[in-house]
Amino acid sequence: MDFTPKIQKCISSLKKFESAETSQTLLDKPASIWLSVGLQNLPSNLKSTVKPHRIPITNSIRKNDTVCVIIKDQAPQKEVIKAIENIEKVYSFSKLKQFSTHEAKRAFCNGYDFFLADERILPMLPQKLGKTFFKKKKQPVPIELSTNKETMEKRIFESIHQSTYLFMNFGSCWTVKVGNVGMSEAELVQNTNDALKGIVELIPKKWKNVQNINLKTNSSIALPVFDFIDEDAAEKPAVAEVTETPVESAKEEEPKAKKVKKEVTSKKEEKIVANDSKEAPSKSKIEEKSKTEKPKKKRTTEEVETKQTKKSKVEKPKTAEKKTEKPKRKTASMKA
Repeated sequence: MDFTPKIQKCISSLKKFESAETSQTLLDKPASIWLSVGLQNLPSNLKSTVKPHRIPITNSIRKNDTVCVIIKDQAPQKEVIKAIENIEKVYSFSKLKQFSTHEAKRAFCNGYDFFLADERILPMLPQKLGKTFFKKKKQPVPIELSTNKETMEKRIFESIHQSTYLFMNFGSCWTVKVGNVGMSEAELVQNTNDALKGIVELIPKKWKNVQNINLKTNSSIALPVFDFIDEDAAEKPAVAEVTETPVESAKEEEPKAKKVKKEVTSKKEEKIVANDSKEAPSKSKIEEKSKTEKPKKKRTTEEVETKQTKKSKVEKPKTAEKKTEKPKRKTASMKA
């Protein structure tokens, strides 16, 4: 993937921004430019270590930087290291005791631009140097010292002028330095492409796990070079903008709620009427029955009296039967 045109636009805008800032603040050193790569998913085996990852770059980002080297006590290479270009001071590990206070550590950190250290003493340096080195991203870079002068000079030159370093952390954003505003745009573009390739090689799943790529300085916002957009999210329709005020929308919603209640009550009434219609017979059926049935004659008082007398006569012998049944039961019990 080639992001050269976008990288050129971002670098040119950052240089314009910093030129305006330096005219107001009058800083001596040019501002650094940082490349940040955001990840979609963190690696499962990610560990925060003191030792950084070296990423090779084409153009030097420390041409005029002052370098300090920290070596092991009684190391024979001390005099050879002092003679190398850009190295201003060499400290042994035991001499770091003089930077015991917080102010002394801060002054030691601000006194040099870049720090190298013997890889054998690197795990012991965080306790000696303190938090100021890590906050300013000036923690020492490890180097393998050799007894051979030529190989040692070559390693020190590569670590200073042909490298940038990625310090791993537990976050989802990895950041490296690619240059400063004083460099040309062509050099910065080349270094950015080199650093981007080196970071992607360290990421699991390579480009599939890259979420975004940004360029920034210490005082600017992050300018986007690449941003991954999920295809499923892009296919979803955009939500229409709401132009109504919340008061008007609330007023419109109130009558709607009332209408809904009325509709619900009317539906209930309709159901009740339907049920009643099923239970009650229709008028047409009632009229048909009345036509088919014969009209009933009205009874006279004499007919009613004769029926009542007949009923009374029929009921009397029943009482007699009951009385006769009782003695039968008694006789049966006596016989037994």
